[in-house]
This record gives sequence, C-alpha cells and structure tokens, in this order.
Amino acid sequence: MNNVRGIWVAIFATAGLVVAALAGALFWLGGLHPALAVAAGVGAGAGFVGLALTVANFVMRPEP
Repeated sequence: MNNVRGIWVAIFATAGLVVAALAGALFWLGGLHPALAVAAGVGAGAGFVGLALTVANFVMRPEP
C-alpha cells in the first residue's frame, strides 16, 4: 500500500457500500423493520471495511 493507499481505501469503502446495501436488503427481505435493516446493513458495511483495512495493513507491512 505504499503510494496507492488512497486508492485501496476508496476500493474498500466502495465494496463496503455494496456489502451494506446487500446486507440491508437481505435483512429487510427477511422481515426486519426497515430502520433496523438499515442499521444492520451499516454495521455489516463498517465491519467489512474495518476487516479489509486490517488485512491490507497486515499483508502490506514489511517483515521485521
């Protein structure tokens, strides 16, 4: 992630939006109240972005 950190963050954020939308839609189709489905989708998206950034940091970090 040397010179392209911003690009990777943008890719992860965009993928997080897709995950959030899909999760929210699935929860809503499963019968959850729309407001709770949105909250669950946001949680799923935030969790995905956090995990993706953590994995990217671990993979791109130089060996000691």
